[in-house]
Order: sequence, then C-alpha cells, then structure tokens
Amino acid sequence: MFPIIIWPILFSIGVSDAKEHRIPNKLLLLVLFFCLLDLGLHWSLDLFFDRLLAGITMFILGLFLFFAKAMSAGDVKLLGVIGILVGWVQLPSVGYWIIISAGVVGVFYSIYNSIESPSLLHRIKKNANELTIKQVMLMLITRNVAINKTVMPFAPIVVIGLALHSYFA
Repeated sequence: MFPIIIWPILFSIGVSDAKEHRIPNKLLLLVLFFCLLDLGLHWSLDLFFDRLLAGITMFILGLFLFFAKAMSAGDVKLLGVIGILVGWVQLPSVGYWIIISAGVVGVFYSIYNSIESPSLLHRIKKNANELTIKQVMLMLITRNVAINKTVMPFAPIVVIGLALHSYFA
C-alpha cells in the first residue's frame, strides 16, 4: 500500500490544515518525494503512467472545485499528490472513502457550528418541552445553510478517507 513514512506526513498535513487552514508546500513536496522514491523502487512504465494519470485527474478535479470556490489552492495541490500516491486503479475507492468521510465530518462541523450560535441555543432551551428531536436536529442542520456557510478544512477529510481506504481495501 503506502510506505509507512508517508502516514506521519499526511497526519501532519491534516493537523496543519485543521489548526491553521493552511497546507504547507514542504510537506506536500515531501509526500511527493516519497511517492516518486516508491515509484523508482517499483519502476514500470505502466505504473508511472497510472500514477501520472491519477495525479493529473485529481489536480484537474480540484482545480474545477477551486474555480467553483468550493476548495482552496492547497487542497488542489493535495489532491494532485494524493492521485500520484494512490494511482489510477485505486482512485475510485479512495474517492468513495473521501466522500464518505466528508459527509461524516461535514455533519459534525455543521452541528458544532450550529451549537455555537447563542440565539439558536436560546430558542432550543426556551422551547425544549415542545420540540421533538427531529425538529431540534432540523434546526441545527438548517441554521448554517440559512445564516452562514460552514467552512471546514479538507486535508483531514482526505487523510481520514485514505485511512478508511487502507483499512477496508
């Protein structure tokens, strides 16, 4: 699968993005270096083009999302490196697990940001006896859609998705 040295670097990238909303280029280059080193150790022209195609595809997908203002520039670079890391064959599975982890993390971010709103908490406490669980959850989830958008770092989602892929693949 992935060389063991890449996991701590990916973890550092995820933590950095979660804390500072920034992905250090040095860490991305380090992952890319180890990907190329691994490619050199298991050299074949097919493997080279497999990883190159995956990297370009993920970079273009990320670029499209960047222009749609759904992703930052660091996330685009991260997706390109992830494509090179996993290769074309594993790309659908990795994409699936990244989407699953984005959904789970997104729900938690939405609930966390909703709970941060004092006016919403006040409404829930005031009407606690009359509200059902379904109504409270609906209020928590739709509050961010109506008032402001939830911003969440993408690198931790990618790392969680890669870990899920590694575990279940």
